[in-house]
Amino acid sequence: MARAVRTLRNIRDTGAAAFGLRRKPRLRVVKPQTAVLLHAQPAAAAGEPPAPRSRRTRHVLILALLVMLSGLAWWGLHEVRTSSMQARFFSELMAKVHYKVEPGPSKSIRFPHDSPYDERLGYANMPEYLNKLKARDYEVAAQARFSPKMVELADLGLFTTYREKTRTGLNI
Repeated sequence: MARAVRTLRNIRDTGAAAFGLRRKPRLRVVKPQTAVLLHAQPAAAAGEPPAPRSRRTRHVLILALLVMLSGLAWWGLHEVRTSSMQARFFSELMAKVHYKVEPGPSKSIRFPHDSPYDERLGYANMPEYLNKLKARDYEVAAQARFSPKMVELADLGLFTTYREKTRTGLNI
């Protein structure tokens, strides 16, 4: 161990050149090229480090970040406790979702499917029933018209909203 330490001290004291090793230069000297720009400001002298940012700027940025994070945390806590944003979102959404019954068939009607309740009451089979009735010269006298938002939500796979019947049946 002592021998290795002595060898390292010899290398440090005499330099790597004593052992036939040469250092590669880390920096290359390049001839400076100058260009004149009309809108440019004078550059700092070569070898001068760039001006350091002041600590005050850094402290202001950290303080602003902490204020924003605390505001975000307060808003999140308020939303978790009251659900006010969620209530506003869904109430505005439901204001756009409606239907009304008008004469004639609807072009944008969406029938329910894949639901035990709708299959039991026969709503899932409505397209088949309507096609069979049309084949026997029956017509649709009136049908529900969905709002555009209701059609969009039904296409996304959400169930359409309607008042549930207390009795089942189909008026023909």
